[in-house]
Amino acid sequence: MSEKRKNREKVKEGGGIGVFLCRAVRTVLLLLIVLTGALLVLPGFLGYKPYTIISGSMEPSIPLGSVVYARSVKPEQVQPGDVIVFYGGRNGDAVTTHRVVENRTVEGEFITRGDANADNDMLPRPYGSFIGRVELAVPLLGRFLTALSGTAGRAGLLGIVAAIIGLYFLEAGLRREEGRG
Repeated sequence: MSEKRKNREKVKEGGGIGVFLCRAVRTVLLLLIVLTGALLVLPGFLGYKPYTIISGSMEPSIPLGSVVYARSVKPEQVQPGDVIVFYGGRNGDAVTTHRVVENRTVEGEFITRGDANADNDMLPRPYGSFIGRVELAVPLLGRFLTALSGTAGRAGLLGIVAAIIGLYFLEAGLRREEGRG
């Protein structure tokens, strides 16, 4: 079999090592983008809201930099020991994630405490400030998502997209080159 014919057969079979590497890297980068998008979008379709943990008050059970996924439930369904997300802070606009110590259904309020805190939170949390019950916590994901939301993260995503496109054209060039012999 002639050298030219061998090369043509190689191209038909999918190309050489360069083509394989381009495809592999491109596939990994595409999966990274799809996974990131799924982590940001898919939970919302399933009724979950993601929140990034920015303090150590729930350590060690929920480490700093984790993402918690909260689902809306009736406040009366929350049990002591459940972790909830609620509006708190001085202005009432900060989002806090703490464990329920007591659910006072008659008063319509929760007594909460961060796992790392020695005492209960100073004020009971009224049902009106309740966002949802935490169903899942993913350590370190918050750091990754926070990094993506900044200018450098967006530039990084743009770079990944550019790399995917570049790898596509590199692969096409390698396939043409291998086909010429």
